[in-house]
Amino acid sequence: MLYDVEYLESKTGDKTIKINNMLIHSKYNPQREAEQICQKKININQLNIVFGIGNGFLYDALLNAEISKDKVLFIEPLEQLKKNKYSLYPIIYGHNSQEVEKEITQRLVNFSNEINIICTPNYDKVFAEEYVELLRLVKGIQNKNSIYKNTITKFADLWQENIIRNMLYSYYSSNLSDLEKSLSKPVVVASGGPSLTKQILLLKKIRPAILLIASGSTIHTLLKNEIEPDYIISIDGGMVNYERHFKNLSLKNTELIYSITSKYEIQQTFMNRKYAFFDNEVSPKSSVLKEIGLTLPQIKGGGSVAHYALSIARYISKGPIALIGQDLAYTNNQTHAEGNKNMRKIDRDYIEKRGLVEVDSYYDNEKVLTDYAFLTMRDNFEEIMKDIQQPSNIYNCTEGGIKIRGMEQQSFEAFCNAIPEYEIVTQVAPSTPKHNIDIYISAMRKEKNKYKEMLILLKTAERLVESTFASKQFPASTLKKLDSIDNAFKQLLEFTLITSIKDPIIMRIMTQYTQKNNETPNENYARVYFQQKDLYTSFLEVIEKCNTYVDATINEAEEMRDGIK
Repeated sequence: MLYDVEYLESKTGDKTIKINNMLIHSKYNPQREAEQICQKKININQLNIVFGIGNGFLYDALLNAEISKDKVLFIEPLEQLKKNKYSLYPIIYGHNSQEVEKEITQRLVNFSNEINIICTPNYDKVFAEEYVELLRLVKGIQNKNSIYKNTITKFADLWQENIIRNMLYSYYSSNLSDLEKSLSKPVVVASGGPSLTKQILLLKKIRPAILLIASGSTIHTLLKNEIEPDYIISIDGGMVNYERHFKNLSLKNTELIYSITSKYEIQQTFMNRKYAFFDNEVSPKSSVLKEIGLTLPQIKGGGSVAHYALSIARYISKGPIALIGQDLAYTNNQTHAEGNKNMRKIDRDYIEKRGLVEVDSYYDNEKVLTDYAFLTMRDNFEEIMKDIQQPSNIYNCTEGGIKIRGMEQQSFEAFCNAIPEYEIVTQVAPSTPKHNIDIYISAMRKEKNKYKEMLILLKTAERLVESTFASKQFPASTLKKLDSIDNAFKQLLEFTLITSIKDPIIMRIMTQYTQKNNETPNENYARVYFQQKDLYTSFLEVIEKCNTYVDATINEAEEMRDGIK
């Protein structure tokens, strides 16, 4: 579409502008108009997305108000308005929705949903479609961030317990690095989407020629059809995952590949060979890891076991990879494939409650129902594909669900027919882990000692903060002591196994205690006082929890040692 841009002189002599005969700025005093918009609509605690830069009056008003560059993003649909003088605040010109989404996501620290959209006058009328697309995009980002935030808040404690309890099993397991590029045969990664059902017969036919990896709960659909995979992947940290999918699981040859955040009872009871990997950021300075000599590979994943299954498939084999059952949608109005214990049919009530949306399907010119959790998973796949080795021989053979950008689509039959006579590569025999239970117990006791030091620091800091309550101010000497304590605490924390459980605290502290406009000294004191109290109290609770997890793994290790003796 062509846009007619006309510059006019306002009553104050400033150049105002018309686009397609719509006045964008005041014809009387555009500078004052911009200042009023800035005063009324800008929120210093949110990301302010300004739709339309026009002739730059609002840009100048934001500069004069000294609004932080981290809190402003301009989106200008009309590229012919691009000017070199705009250098402080970022501006995205044109209609690149992927660029807009990436920029907004990067600026939302700690999964914040605090977005303030400001529309330059009449831009929503001139660029109606682009404005609606921006609103849709922002809503999608906020929904995804809510999913991330809720997931971290819900599972951080579970993940932390599993990280600590899985140290013992990881110490005794084989290392996933033993399998790195050990094969060149084709790999099929089976996930539990509704489309898996139609691939079962062909999967049975080619089973001897491939390496088959099952994503978590998919194991039950495969076993129901008398197909046993080579590997099953586990990352889910919940008890439901263990009881529903792994408890009493009978497997002849299948081996387990698990993350240190997966439910530790799975590793306790799984009888075949196990391989461990890191899926979460554990500090490389962790004293426990160093003392027990645990160096696991870090596998890139996302919110689903299928993300890790893809990364692991590439890690193990140089051969072609096919993804099946990776619908990320409610294909045929089903949640999962037949045989999966989570499978159910969806109805209108389910659609409304989950807020399902229609998106482009695997097949061109068709739509399919999905939700924001699935869309987030799709985005994670696309991010993995950008970094993965040999992406050209990875194929989405689901034949259903939504389209995954960056991954070639191919029918499963075509993938199977194209399997060449691969050179038989003997898989490297996994190394036998070397372990000494006394070394493990000693390392965990030292972990507990660090917790004691951290508790002392936190309680001292808490008393210092409370001592300022009467004066309603923080003396310079107190601030200096608090800084010293904070630095000592952070250094100790870096050498411990405490990781995921601290994330919800940091997110809350960073987003809940934001500065108000025109904050008074008393309001500033109260905000900082309660922020610090919240921080110290929360970390005290976290360390006490982690202490119980360490006690549990020490007790289990001692029982193993006594049993060996």
